[in-house]
Amino acid sequence: MAGELVISDRNWLDVRNSASSVPMPFSHEVFLKECHVAGTMHVDDVLYKTKSVDVGAPLVLKREPENGYDELAIRVETAAGEGIGWVPKKHNDVLARLMDAGKLLVAKVVHKELEDHWLNMRIEIFLKDI
Repeated sequence: MAGELVISDRNWLDVRNSASSVPMPFSHEVFLKECHVAGTMHVDDVLYKTKSVDVGAPLVLKREPENGYDELAIRVETAAGEGIGWVPKKHNDVLARLMDAGKLLVAKVVHKELEDHWLNMRIEIFLKDI
């Protein structure tokens, strides 16, 4: 059964059956890891892209196997689809393999701070168990 990510009324990412708007039953999040968002200084207009992203905001994780620096790269995006960085390489091996196996991983912001023109953002990563 195919599903899609949507922002729910709880300000969280829900998986919904593509045939209806009803949330899929028995879904919950399994906490996997907390880490910083890497590479924010390499993202053009990252401060603008994250202007409306506050603590608690949902983020989308997407595999980026064609990444020239890391074949296990996981891109971190806002709910609007704006790329804002990556899961650090030292934390992405198991997460990337889960995603490659078809598992859905999502994240939420737990810390956001501007430090000397650098965006310090920490996220919690969850497995969406459906």
